[in-house]
Amino acid sequence: MDHSTGGRVALAGDAGYGATFGGMGAGVALVTSHVLAGELAAAGGGHRAAFAEYESRVRGFARACQRIGAGSGSFLASVTAARLRRRNRMYRVLTSRFLVGFLDRLTTKAATSITLPDYPGGAMDTDYTRV
Repeated sequence: MDHSTGGRVALAGDAGYGATFGGMGAGVALVTSHVLAGELAAAGGGHRAAFAEYESRVRGFARACQRIGAGSGSFLASVTAARLRRRNRMYRVLTSRFLVGFLDRLTTKAATSITLPDYPGGAMDTDYTRV
């Protein structure tokens, strides 16, 4: 899908950027929702400008998260006994001390590939200590 917006509709998370088999789905959902809401607020509700800025800010981040799990569907959903055994052996290897650091660096690189804007008027601008 080339765009996650059209007309007055914008998609976020898996709806806009597809499944991220690398375990980044919740992160993509939170980041895209934050940016979409912030851009709508910053544009005073002007959806055309907000949607254009939203897409330009999140597209690279979402694509980086998708690349982590590219091709993992057939690996995770193996259909033969031999492939299931191979997958299970790979899980043991992937969770070894040797590779855990590599996987951590891979996911951290994707997760930090975006700098979230600090939008004014957000929840952090409210003083919840006063009752």
